[in-house]
Amino acid sequence: MLAVITVTSLVDNLFVAGTPTTLMYRSDRVRERSPFFPAGTPHEDTEVFYEILLEHDLGFVHEVLTFTRRENESLTTSLMTIDPEHRLDKLVVTMKYGPACLDEEEFRTCRNRDEGAYYAFLGRRCLYRTDAAFWAHHQRGLRRAGVDFRRSRFVPALVRAALMELTHPAHLMQRLGRLVSGIVGSDRDSARSRAPARSRAGERGSGEIR
Repeated sequence: MLAVITVTSLVDNLFVAGTPTTLMYRSDRVRERSPFFPAGTPHEDTEVFYEILLEHDLGFVHEVLTFTRRENESLTTSLMTIDPEHRLDKLVVTMKYGPACLDEEEFRTCRNRDEGAYYAFLGRRCLYRTDAAFWAHHQRGLRRAGVDFRRSRFVPALVRAALMELTHPAHLMQRLGRLVSGIVGSDRDSARSRAPARSRAGERGSGEIR
């Protein structure tokens, strides 16, 4: 089962991990892990799934046993603004578990595919506003996967994303409009914050003249 599930999952992007409420683990496997979920990762349920599959089999229960939450304020929901396409998560899984599950050629193919998709995503996002939290999250994720940020892949991806925008004027104008709107809005907020101070200074000045 290890060869079928893990290889198919990594090579064909078949996501079978699900959420913690869709999986049942043997009690002895739970007791032998402390803590059960690995610390320092936003997708600990996915990673523990792959770690256990390295040594154990996966079965399927043909009965509805779970309840799925919708539109809740879970950690996964908050991460949708930082990694909405799950590109970082997929790269982390490939880099951490690919060497143990795939042969050299399969791993190289999966790594090239997932790195390409990941840096293409970063290139597109750089054309938007990205804050410090965005980059901190991705730096932590890359360290967790044991890989360095590759400028040799990021720069070409950024250039391709910029060229793609130039070939779609409508997209470019929408983005420029959002940028200008954000700048104008911040200027207005700054003006409002300064206005009361000027008003108070004027009132003090009037009192002194009288």
